[in-house]
This record gives sequence, C-alpha cells and structure tokens, in this order.
Amino acid sequence: MLNVRTIFMATLLLLLVACGGSSSHEEADQLGGDQVDGVDSSDGTQPIVSRLVVSSGQDGVLSLLWVDGPSGSLRHRSFLPGDGFSLESLALSPDGRFIYAAAGNGLLHTFALDATKGSVTEMPTLSLAGTAKSVVLDSSGGQLYVALGSAGVAHLAIDPVTGVATQSSGPYTGLDASRLVLHPSGSLLLALDRTNSKVVAYTRTLPGGTLSPAASSTIDSQATSIALDLRGKVAYVTYNESSDNVKVYDLNPSTGALTPRQTLTAGSNPAVILVNHDGTAAYVGNSGSNNVTRFTIASETGELTKKENVTGDEGPTSLALSPAGDYLYSGNVTGSGVSVFRVSPSDGSLTLVDTIYVAYPVNAVVSVPGSAHLKQTATHVLAPDKLGVQLYDVTDDQGTLSLKTTAGKPGSAVEAVLDPLYGVVYSVESTDNKIVSFPFDREPDTTTPYTALDGPADIPLLETLVVGPLSRYLYVLDTRNQSDLAGRILRYEIGPAGLGTLRGSTNTGSNPEALLLHPAGRWMYSLNSFADTISLFELSLSAGTLALKKTMTPGQAGQGVGRPLSLDFHPNGRYAYLTLSHDRELVRYHVAPTNGELETPSRTTTVGVSAVDDRPLSIAVDPQGHFAVVSFIGAEVVSYRIDPQDFTLSKVNSVLLDGLAPRSLAVDPQSRFVYVTVKGGTARLLVDADGKLSGPVQTELTGDDSTTSYRAVTIVDELK
Repeated sequence: MLNVRTIFMATLLLLLVACGGSSSHEEADQLGGDQVDGVDSSDGTQPIVSRLVVSSGQDGVLSLLWVDGPSGSLRHRSFLPGDGFSLESLALSPDGRFIYAAAGNGLLHTFALDATKGSVTEMPTLSLAGTAKSVVLDSSGGQLYVALGSAGVAHLAIDPVTGVATQSSGPYTGLDASRLVLHPSGSLLLALDRTNSKVVAYTRTLPGGTLSPAASSTIDSQATSIALDLRGKVAYVTYNESSDNVKVYDLNPSTGALTPRQTLTAGSNPAVILVNHDGTAAYVGNSGSNNVTRFTIASETGELTKKENVTGDEGPTSLALSPAGDYLYSGNVTGSGVSVFRVSPSDGSLTLVDTIYVAYPVNAVVSVPGSAHLKQTATHVLAPDKLGVQLYDVTDDQGTLSLKTTAGKPGSAVEAVLDPLYGVVYSVESTDNKIVSFPFDREPDTTTPYTALDGPADIPLLETLVVGPLSRYLYVLDTRNQSDLAGRILRYEIGPAGLGTLRGSTNTGSNPEALLLHPAGRWMYSLNSFADTISLFELSLSAGTLALKKTMTPGQAGQGVGRPLSLDFHPNGRYAYLTLSHDRELVRYHVAPTNGELETPSRTTTVGVSAVDDRPLSIAVDPQGHFAVVSFIGAEVVSYRIDPQDFTLSKVNSVLLDGLAPRSLAVDPQSRFVYVTVKGGTARLLVDADGKLSGPVQTELTGDDSTTSYRAVTIVDELK
C-alpha cells in the first residue's frame, strides 16, 4: 500500500467542561431558537472558545468537528450513528454536558458529553407526538420546549444531574409549530406557525415553565425563521419563496404581540436569521443564493440596515456563532458541509475561511464551548515490518522516535491500523495471509510482546485495512482474489474484542493497490492499478455496506496507461490528490458534495524532478491543508504547496533519499515533520511553515531491507 492516512486517536476527545466553560443562555434564548453558545468564561480569566462544532442532518447522523484554533478551520473527529430519521434541530445545555436533538419522527434524542472520558454517548430517546422540528432550552437548562408541527408545542423538564428530559406540560395545540424562540427575560415563548402565517406567543410561569396563550399575530406567508433583538422589543422574521424578505416587527414584551415596522430584502430563499452576541448585527442564511446577508442593527429602534452578501457553500439553512463571536458557522443542506466565516471585531463583516464536507446535508449546527483551544499532537507511531508492528513514542515537537516495543507476531506485517474507538490495532501479516489484532497500550510492557487476539483469515493476498467511520466494520482490500486479477473489499465486524464475523464483500477493478475512506465517512475509493481506474463506493454509515456508484478513469490518452497508485484528501474533504505513476502526473480533483465523484481535474506534471526516475508513488496531504508531500521511484521526496484559492499544486523543494527507496508518507498533525517508509525502516524529514523539506534527521532501521516494501506508518495522536 502506497498511501497512508493519519489515524486519529481514541474516542472523541472533547475535554469541553473539564477545562472550564459555561454558556450564556440569556443571549442564546433569543438568537433564533436552535443555537446556543457561551460568551464569558467561568472564572473570568480565560475567554471561552469554540472547541467543537456539531452538525446534524439526514439519517440522524451527527458529525463532530474539532475546531483548529489557530486557523479557525474545522477538522473531522468522530461520528454518531443515526436511526434513519432526519435530525432537524439541536440545542446545547448551559453546562455543555448534553445535546438535545429533535428528529423528524417525533423522537427527542439526548447525547451526553463526558469530558473526563472524552466520549459522546446517546441516552434513551423520548417519543413525542407529531414531528419534532425545533428545540430550545431556557437559560437555566432546566426547561426544554419542542415544536411538534401540527401537534403543537411540548414542554419538558430536564433533570439537572442526569440530563434526562421528561414530559412536563402540554402539548399546547391549535397551531402548526415549526420554530421556537425564547424572550431574553424568559417570560415569553414565541412559536412560528408557517402553515397558518402567524406567530403564537405564550407567557411562561416561572420557575416551572408552563405556558399560557398570550397573543397570536398574523404575518406574511412562507415564514422560515424568527429571532429577537437583545432588548426583547423587536422580532425578525425571514420569508422565502414568496418575497425573499426579512421583516422587522415591534414586539410587546408583555403579550408577545407583533406590529410590522420594516421590510428588507435578503438573498434568495432566506432560511434562518441569527443575532450576534452584542446585538449589533444579524446574519441571514440564504438557501437559494448560497450566501449569508449581514445586517447592522440600530441600537435604539432595532431596525436593520443591509450591508452585503457573502458567498459560502450551497444551501445555508442553519447558523451558529462561536462563544466569542469571532466565527460564524453555517450548516449547508445542499452542499452537505459546514462553512466557517471569520467575523470582523470592528463591524461584524464576514470572510469565508473554509467549508468542510460532512456525512449528509446539514439541518442544524451548534458550537460547543471550552476554555482553551485544543491541539492535535502526535504521540506514537505504528510501523509494520517483518518483525511485527513496531511501536514508537514521539518524544518531541520535531517527531523524534523512540522504540517502545514490538507488537504482534513476526511474519512480515505489511499494514497496521488503529481503531480509534476501542483502541485495537489490526495488522496484516503477509507470510500467513492473515489479519491479527491486539490492544493498543500507550505505556506497554516492553519485555512482553502483544498477543494476537484473532486466528488466520483465509485471504489470498491482503493489502489495505480501513476502519469504518463508526468503528463497526473493518474493510480489507484483497488485491488478487480472482484469475483476472480483480480484487474485492471484505467487510468484517469489529469491536472491543477485535476482529469479528465476515459480513460480505464487494468487487473492485483489477489489482487494487489502495483503499481510501473520505473524511466525511460517506464514500470509499479503490485505486485499481492494472485497470487504470478508480472505483467509487457509497458507504452506509448505519449498515456499513458498500454500493458501487461509478468507475472513473483518471489517465489521459497519449499519456501512458495512468496507473493510479495513491490518493489523499484535503482535510476539508472538498479536494482529492492522486498520483498517476505511468503518466508522471499529480491530479487535483474536486469532490462532488452530492455523490463523491472526482471532477474538474487539474494536472501537475512531475517532469523536472531531479531524481533519475520521476514516477510518483505515494502522496500525503498535510493535515492543516497547506502542502502535500510526494515520494518518487527515483528516491526523491518532493513538497508541493496547495494554493488556498484553487487548491492546485506547485513545487516547493525536494530531498533525495538515495539508496533508501522511499515509499509511504505520513505528515505530523501540526505540520512540523514527515515520516517516510524506506528500505529497512522509517526516515524522518523536517518541514517548515512554507512546506519546505529538510533532512533526513533520523532514520530508524529495523533490519527489513525489502526494496518492494509498501508498508505504511500510522501516526497516533491526541487532542491536548
């Protein structure tokens, strides 16, 4: 296998509450109903930052995204499986311990965030009448309200210790509730009834939170969302299809009655409006024109002034602000991504930072606070060779390796991957053609080798292992199963005890040499070197099955026969980078958000590489997305800068590993060093902020001098 992916360590390391942090829900109650965020730190000494962004959409899958503090970009950390029903709305508890999600089948899902264990687990669901469309918490976190469509509004009480929600009062019927918003005073709840073109206001009895009808105000048709200003004297309502308008209403703080004041246009099909933390600006996501409109808010009257439209990804339908208000997150239902905008501290203007693809179209997004940014740090390296799997400590910020132990059974290990959920390492041993597994231990007993948990697997030629996105299945590439050299992908159940039952197989093209999982967990790609094709499979996150969607031919006529050998993805998942050995090309593809197809290629010739043989082998993209590193048959390793606008490649520099036969590559999560598998072991190169390589500064030789070894190094990391 020529390509290597950096493997993220352990379960999702949230560390959200353990390091401090609380959320200010007096503001969040009126920001549009669904988004909750923190502003002030719990101890008054550190600002609260956004550590995690959670998005939800089709099939009920939650995508958990880690916030890269220095850049503001988002990176994949984990997924939570769905039950097949769309999650329409999310709300975060004030203490950051629980997420509540309203599902289209009337279920309320509760997810517990455990800062000590660094895990996210789903608690028992609560069945409600109707179709759950919106959920909002009060500032205490003790009362929760759910819009249930034609079934009205449900009121639930939250246990302060367990976070469990139980029906308290209601449902309050007589309306088709689609969106909810709480008044800043906590005395009113407003429900948007899009079907009947009205806003129904309820007074709240405190502290119990029961509701009493107060006022019903007629509004225009096709209303999509509602938000309030910080004073609680003005309401903002967006309308799509009929007018593309945003209307400003005077709000009676006693009854909740609305009186029209101002009408403005936003973009096409405005879907959601969000007021910022200090009440000076409002942002509207326009699902039709694929942009966000910024409005300023007059401090005395609450009236809006339109400033500009800022283009993001396709179909923004949900918005959330970071705790400090310095980033705006947009969940996109058409583009299946989350866009990040930097917010100017001077005027609230927006600058697009990046868009990351997620598993499915996004209906809701929330920002989870913490007291400091987390850094993704390399801690260990797994290096398979003929002795077994070598386990190294990473001892400093330049990636220095120190051998800890040899794991598994001697037998020419050609692959090793770590299941991040259960901490199990899977290894392929080519001598016996079998898969073994053993527990990963950060501090192993160096005098006692690991013992394999599993017996032989009757597979003719194993090559690549991929752990599925939910750690339910292990995908194994069998490269030459049939007489025509066609390969297949085997799917095994996995769990805390290691390898389980074989559950099925899927055919690929001839002689597949690499298997890659897209960062969003939705698509898988097989590189078929003899057929000169790439097989694209859609992966079901819930069932784990693979369905062949398309076979693509990346080579060019007259440019040889292509031979795709290695593929890697930009961390945002929007671009893929491929090596074509016989064509001597590196190809940048755009990944289509709806089906995962590789499209609009940009080709970079490798002519000019100084080595004798300029055929590219392996490619690895920097986890920060700034550069890519490529190994060549002629012993050269070359760095290419990734253009931040069009994501094309341009050469930075190269190093020659003469006599070492460089193959697979792995880049440090913080982009400081690169590991290269070489003849007899592993070499380490340094890399600077511009992507320039130097070295090698360390070469660990283990006695495996095979010149044809394609063994890959796996970096194990933590969020710290």
